Amino acid sequence: MMITDYSKYHTADAAPIAVNMLESFRAVGYSMEAAVADILDNSISAGAKNIWIDFD
Repeated sequence: MMITDYSKYHTADAAPIAVNMLESFRAVGYSMEAAVADILDNSISAGAKNIWIDFD
């Protein structure tokens, strides 16, 4: 059965709060180096030809 009437469904934004998410990552040992490595790895896996990472 395929649903075609979406009017009875409610949607909600479930975006994480950035500060809380960063604290959670730090608490389990996720470092800045690991985050950058993940960005690079995911970009390469997705077929990226160029990757720019700009941070202060």
